[in-house]
Amino acid sequence: NFSSIEETLKGGKNGAIWAAGDPESSEFIQRLLLELDDKKHMPPKGKTQLSSDEIALFTTWVQQGADVKKTYLSLSDQDSLKTLISQVHSRMPVKTEEKVYTFKPASEEDIAALNSPFRRIIPLAYNSPALSIKFYLKEKFTLESLKECTKISKQVVEINLSTMPVDDKVLPVLAEFEQVERINLNGTLITGKEFSALSKLKNLKQVSLTGTAVKKEELEKLALNTSLKKVFIWNTQVSDADIATLGKKYSGVQWDKGYVPDPAELLKLTPPYPQNRDKTILDPGESIVLKHPLPGATIRFSLDGTSPDTIQGNVYSKPIPANGLIRIISVATNKGWISSNISDFTFFQKGFKVDSAVLLTDPSDRYKKGGAKTLIDLTKGFVDNLGMNWLGFRDKPMKAGFYLSSSPVLNQVVMSMADNTGAYVFPPTKITIRGGQNSKSLKTIGSLTPAMPTAYRGNSVLPYVIPLIPGNYAYIEIEAQNITKLPKWHNGKGEKGWVFVDEVFFY
Repeated sequence: NFSSIEETLKGGKNGAIWAAGDPESSEFIQRLLLELDDKKHMPPKGKTQLSSDEIALFTTWVQQGADVKKTYLSLSDQDSLKTLISQVHSRMPVKTEEKVYTFKPASEEDIAALNSPFRRIIPLAYNSPALSIKFYLKEKFTLESLKECTKISKQVVEINLSTMPVDDKVLPVLAEFEQVERINLNGTLITGKEFSALSKLKNLKQVSLTGTAVKKEELEKLALNTSLKKVFIWNTQVSDADIATLGKKYSGVQWDKGYVPDPAELLKLTPPYPQNRDKTILDPGESIVLKHPLPGATIRFSLDGTSPDTIQGNVYSKPIPANGLIRIISVATNKGWISSNISDFTFFQKGFKVDSAVLLTDPSDRYKKGGAKTLIDLTKGFVDNLGMNWLGFRDKPMKAGFYLSSSPVLNQVVMSMADNTGAYVFPPTKITIRGGQNSKSLKTIGSLTPAMPTAYRGNSVLPYVIPLIPGNYAYIEIEAQNITKLPKWHNGKGEKGWVFVDEVFFY
């Protein structure tokens, strides 16, 4: 909910919507970067989308700590955040009056007859006679389905044929829509040989041709239309030299080829990742393979908890044997690139089989799916989705019992827990383990007091290793106390923190 900063800070169903200092783990940044057709993309498809400058502004703000009290005037002139704010403000469109169309509206009967799940006819604005046509599902499209719309040609100002199976035969049909201002032919089989057919359209302002086979010679035919103002030609066979020629010859048309890379700009590498990111619980003897999409990129890694960089760390050259608990921190480097952010993956080895588990305190209603089985099902959760394969505790400490009928000699317990300071998810203040032959004859056999974070940090899954007094225990009880008051440096200072657990291993 972005209606107020107070509502925003409450977060959503998965906790806080951003992780201060860590834009890559912030849910709302992730959603901004999703493909437009993804259901989770924000803003939703059909709504006004953010520009690259606006996305960069949000990303930089989160990277700098997501301080909701910081003001523009408090920023130094050298601050990148101030520069981005200025860029966004300077490019904000000046509000203009909505265009008024004076032609008569189409009949509601005609519009209703033409509307279908694969062809939508909608008004351009409330109470406007101007119409927009969009086609869906290319398998259902035929040229006839466009021809049928010529009965409302005097009201149609926008036609979207993106990714439909149309070629140059569609151009004479489009020419029948005398009021059309914008035509989208992205991803079609158009070559433009029949562009001269569109010269009769006196209101045509914009044509989108991204991902088509059009060439400069065909675009010259399109440019003969004196009303034309903008043509999108990303990912086409039109060269930079062609665009320069077109720009000089047809100066009234903006030839938009999208993002233009700066040869002097250094791009940032993406972090390395395990070949199988979904498998972090391993059988004895398995190895871990690290990957990176850029050929030739060097991966450096550590196994001791330190952060590698362009010089420090082991150079990855072969699979890493996984013997017991292993945490791999890695970074990608390459000449002419900015080094990637750190990736941090923890791998667990399967321990003794647990017969069953029982919850002795209730998790939050939002984070209790799967119940006690979540702790022993050998299914790991991921820190960027706390709604799956996790149990979350806030009002009460986490407390659970575990039955081991085979009663092996136990030496340690490893708890897999989420660490997401931006979402109020902290390490437990203390972990206490009691054991015995049953739930009524217990003694303390191990404990751990984890270190608390002193600032926001990257999100990760952290293992907590609790040594035990060795012994045969048929029943184990574990309590993990959540922090009751968040520290002063945190936006939620004084509030209760969360403890999230997804798996418990016994060795």
